[in-house]
Amino acid sequence: MRPKVQEFRMYPTFDDTAKTPEAPIVQPSKVTQQHDKVSINEVQQQDASPSLAQVYREEELMSEEELQRKQQQIEREMCMYKERFDHVAQALAGETPHQIEERKKREVERLERQGKRYETVETRLQHQIERLEEREERRARIQARHHRASRSPSPSSAYEGRDDSAEDNGCGKQE
Repeated sequence: MRPKVQEFRMYPTFDDTAKTPEAPIVQPSKVTQQHDKVSINEVQQQDASPSLAQVYREEELMSEEELQRKQQQIEREMCMYKERFDHVAQALAGETPHQIEERKKREVERLERQGKRYETVETRLQHQIERLEEREERRARIQARHHRASRSPSPSSAYEGRDDSAEDNGCGKQE
């Protein structure tokens, strides 16, 4: 006898007669609710700044020493905020020592690149001038040769010219 094997179906079957499934309802835990209440209270306490009347009443109840300490603390905080504000303003204006140093460094690099560019342009122009001078010299030599050749023909060319004219007359060598 074969053991019972669970039937395996290739595709799921759908039962239309079953009632529609409902999504489970998730209840938030009490810890989460308490945390939310605490954080809301903290935010409300932070947002709720004391009224001026409360501040004045507190100052009236403080001793002279406490008032001086509080005033000194406020002055220190004001100085700290002023320094921060000045630093931010200086940074926005691009006037922090670091920014100035970077600007100088970039300017030096730019001037170096520009100097190198000028040197390469100068070298290129110098080479072009040298090539132009060489061409001029060659052209002058060639023109001088042509000029000499046209003014005073060489004896060999004069002799060759006579032979050609003699052949035309029929006086030259015959083969």
